Order: sequence, then C-alpha cells, then structure tokens
Amino acid sequence: MPRVNRWLEPGAIFHVMNRGVDRVDIFWDDDDRRVFLKILEKVSVDFQCVILAYCLMGNHFHLLLRDEECSLSEMLRALSLKFVRHINLIHMRDGPLFRGRFKSVRVTTDEQLRSVIDYIHFNPLKDGFVQTARDWKWSSLRYYEEPDLMPDWMRRSTPSGAEE
Repeated sequence: MPRVNRWLEPGAIFHVMNRGVDRVDIFWDDDDRRVFLKILEKVSVDFQCVILAYCLMGNHFHLLLRDEECSLSEMLRALSLKFVRHINLIHMRDGPLFRGRFKSVRVTTDEQLRSVIDYIHFNPLKDGFVQTARDWKWSSLRYYEEPDLMPDWMRRSTPSGAEE
C-alpha cells in the first residue's frame, strides 16, 4: 500500500518527531546533540522551514516548525542523512539510525500550538530526565523564557501563531 502524501501548504505548522531504530539512542553525547542542532540550523535555512521549538532526547527528537516553501520532507531527509552520516562516521557504525519515515502532525489551532509547545518543552520532565524542564539544556524552552538568547534560525511562536 503506497504512503499517503503529506498535506502541505506554505506557512503550515508541523510537530515533527523521529525515534531511533528499536528505540536505541540516536544521541550518544552532547557533541552529537550540538552537531544535530548545527545541521538543523543549516537545513532549516536552506529549505525555508522556520524552527519554532525543539527538544532533543536520548532516542528521539521533537521539532515544531513552520514550512514556508512546502519543503518539509526534503528538509527532514537532508537533516536525517547528514546526521546519520555523522553518527556512523564518529561512532564507527553503519546502517540506519532512525526507525523510518518521520512522523508529523499538522498544528491548526492556537490551542494545539500551545499544547505542542508545552509537550515538546516538558518532554524531558515527563520522561524523568530532569527535576524541572528548565534543567534540560537540549530544548528551546530557554529561548521562550529569554528571547534575547534566541538564535537567528529560530523564531518564538506566540499562541496566535505570530512570531516574536
């Protein structure tokens, strides 16, 4: 049975996630997370997908993004290929890292947007990695709390979907 095409339109917002094959870790250490964010920065700019929130866990990641050019699949393909190439080279492994095609959920309401932002930022707390969500340095929560720190390739989304 063929895959169902993703419904895309310029400016659509998506919660995107992917997990390691057999739920194995996709990030071995902080250097891997830094590389992932560097690659994310480059591909988000190249494919005109604005990153609104993120969280990098041990065996999965969450992204909230606005797809300006209907290039979601191409951006995620580039991100995955470059990151897997890095992991396989640095950690002397080969083969797939991710369980398959990324999952995406279209965000269409302000209520959904608020809920997804909270879900992404509080994921490390829910999974028991930290005492408070602020303690997890691999999410964009700090940029929501201190917008002056936000990198150029990210935008902070407000509940109405507008950017700050």
